Amino acid sequence: MKKLIATILTAITVVFTGAFAVGCGPTDKGFNVYMPDGAPALALSKLMVENETLGVNAKYHVSSATAIGSYVANGSADIAILPIADASTLCGDGSNYKMIASVTNGNLFVIGKGKGTTLADLVGKKVAVANLPKFPGIAFRALLKKNDIDFVQISDDTNVVADPNKVNLVGIAGTAVKASLDVYDYIVAPQPAATNAIKNVDGAEIRMDIQQLWGGDMVQAVAVIKASLATNTTLINNFLTALAKTTNEWLTTNKAEAVNAINAHYGDSTSTLNANALNATSIAGSNIKVVTAINAGFNSGDNAMLVELSELKSRVNNMISSFSALNDTPNPIGTVTDAFYIA
Repeated sequence: MKKLIATILTAITVVFTGAFAVGCGPTDKGFNVYMPDGAPALALSKLMVENETLGVNAKYHVSSATAIGSYVANGSADIAILPIADASTLCGDGSNYKMIASVTNGNLFVIGKGKGTTLADLVGKKVAVANLPKFPGIAFRALLKKNDIDFVQISDDTNVVADPNKVNLVGIAGTAVKASLDVYDYIVAPQPAATNAIKNVDGAEIRMDIQQLWGGDMVQAVAVIKASLATNTTLINNFLTALAKTTNEWLTTNKAEAVNAINAHYGDSTSTLNANALNATSIAGSNIKVVTAINAGFNSGDNAMLVELSELKSRVNNMISSFSALNDTPNPIGTVTDAFYIA
């Protein structure tokens, strides 16, 4: 009888515990901030180094660039940093997540042993692109299209002959940038990976700044927040003001601590970032800045730019329009409505 009573009491305890957990809502699993490895992770590294709680006991998670969208798709992220292409497809209607700021504003470069300095110099060449299906490849192809330069995607088989009248694009993994310098004359790669790759490689240099060729005003990765939290101005201001404290100067001075913090929040994987390769050039080239229409009370010296909502919309919509002009099938770009933005 005692055993039966104990079993019943245990069952009751489990039921009530489960009911309590469900009733308490999402705060029981903590407040989760997700970001992809690379420049976006650098942008949030100061928050991780200082264990910034944002007033909600925030927990930080670093993932690969290819996996980051899954944490928004399944609702795990309360705040996430997403490449703009992913944000448009996953959050464009604003029903589940809304954009609060751009975080990295174009950090792509053409590097290599080739001597070309213009896009026209790439015609007839094989150009490797780190993560061709995602933002780097989409942005580079959109840039070529804007400049009326034909391109074609080819396999990585070295026996494939390049089309002499087109830029020949080859997809490579983000971890293969440095090794590809010995195979291809030119590589499209993001900072800070670009500077890391050419370090101690004879003849390899940064040849072109894609942001400059684009004409500036690029939007690469944006911060989104769950729509259910969009009216929590205190939380949003806490996040944006903390994010704006990650300046180029802080990163240059604290690069080892920054990379260590990123690795500590990367689960079972390791960041592609290398503290020894980070320097003023690669950090500045990462183009980390909070660009937002939300007046979060930024101070002088903060790494932030306050813009009108119409300007922020224009910056994002221009990127999406350029990407959509590629007419990819299936189209990796979604439609962004006014509900996507909060100010």
